[in-house]
Amino acid sequence: MATLLHALGRAAFRRRGRFLACWLLLIALLGGGFAAYGSHLDSEATIPGSQAQQGIDVLEKSLPSATGVTAQLVFAAPPGTTVDDPAYRAVIAKTVRAAGKAPQVESATDPFRTETVSADRRTALAQVLYPIKRDALKDSSVTALESIADEARSDGLRTEVGGTVYSTGGLAVGIGEAIGLGSRSSSSSSRSVH
Repeated sequence: MATLLHALGRAAFRRRGRFLACWLLLIALLGGGFAAYGSHLDSEATIPGSQAQQGIDVLEKSLPSATGVTAQLVFAAPPGTTVDDPAYRAVIAKTVRAAGKAPQVESATDPFRTETVSADRRTALAQVLYPIKRDALKDSSVTALESIADEARSDGLRTEVGGTVYSTGGLAVGIGEAIGLGSRSSSSSSRSVH
């Protein structure tokens, strides 16, 4: 293997103009392919005909909300206090109710009912369910949930939003990424020639 790589390196050095032209042609072809088809790439994995895929398909038909996008509202009480403090419980309840009425949301769970409160009673977790796929979720819906969390913060609770609402439904690759990849490849190959 070492002999083959050595021979390839020598050939690349001797015919560096041809090798560079081939790399530039390959980069141009990849860039054109990404420009034409990049927006259609998707990171969602499916295995048609498998039992797992059949289960997912049945779940999507009979209970679509179970396969939807989720968000978590994490509430953390300031040091020396707990989320059981009546004022903080009221803020959490108000925030969960508002989240349940937010755009595209199907439901939001009360952390005290679902018992998703930490053992030290300083942190609580509320689940927010969107009964849709990630690509159908509007950015404005996520922004609305973030605004609801901001209101809870203003009442003294540290409140954060997380979950699959922030994951990408598909792999968005455009010409900029292809050019970046190409310039990275050509700069690293020019370094290896010297």
